[in-house]
Amino acid sequence: MPAVMLVAWTLFTAAVLAAHAHPTRDHRAVDDRELERRADRVGLPLPFELRGAIAERGARREGAVRAVAWGGFVIAVALGAAVHVLGRDRGDGLAGPIVFAVSMLALAAGRVIVAWRQRPALVAGAPPAARERGLEPADYSTQAEETGAWAALGVMLIAPAVAWMTLEVVPGDSAAAGTAAIAALVGAALALVAWALLRGAETRIAHRPQFAHDDVELAWDDADRSGAIRLLRRTMAAVALVPAALLALVVLELAPAVGELDGLERNAAFWTLVWAGALAVVCAIGPYLFLAAGRRNLNPSLRLWRGTDFGSDPR
Repeated sequence: MPAVMLVAWTLFTAAVLAAHAHPTRDHRAVDDRELERRADRVGLPLPFELRGAIAERGARREGAVRAVAWGGFVIAVALGAAVHVLGRDRGDGLAGPIVFAVSMLALAAGRVIVAWRQRPALVAGAPPAARERGLEPADYSTQAEETGAWAALGVMLIAPAVAWMTLEVVPGDSAAAGTAAIAALVGAALALVAWALLRGAETRIAHRPQFAHDDVELAWDDADRSGAIRLLRRTMAAVALVPAALLALVVLELAPAVGELDGLERNAAFWTLVWAGALAVVCAIGPYLFLAAGRRNLNPSLRLWRGTDFGSDPR
């Protein structure tokens, strides 16, 4: 059974990772039609001179994230397999959660590294751009997405607490459930570190100096920052899946113990597991629902340009 669980966790990890950093999508292969669609989405004109720079920035960013994330996945699978083969998991399925947690942390690391290393100027040689005020991550995102980021933090705090509470309330002698609860606590601690680093990366992007030849170029740089911050917040939701998934694992490991109970004790244990399982689902999808609502605004940075007529731009 541990081997089956390891395979299941590995497949689940690959699916989540593919949704955030697709392993085969070539971001360099961006044709004019795709660029025009992107311009329509962000609501900006697309001068010929900017096409190459916009395509290149997206390719560099996603290519680097993909390399770090999937490199981390390979390492995670090797580590999980080693733990399983060497018997360190003692039949409690620890290897699978290791694969998932390490892979999500690698995804977060990729996003943070790219945020800190990306060059400020969209076009090389552009002069510094002056803004009326300093900008913050909130200027590049929606309120729903900000709520989603905080919801991810809430998941990291709530899920391990509920896992331990469930372990205390539901009688049983499941070593696997105890290990899953410990893993939820450790995973949440690591997720909190990743969340803090991702928030720092948001600030890094928003505070980075801007360089542009004109308003259109500067507006595209703003749109790129909005997109980058949006990806950081999706990564927060992905990292929050670690404690949420481990809470679900605690529930599954304790479920067989309910059948061994009688009367009121059985009812209490049953409804505790139902409540904890439902909460695990809410923790898993909650941040994504907020982020999905925020994505209805395709380019939040446009509010920085209210009243600007880009059609009259000389380029």
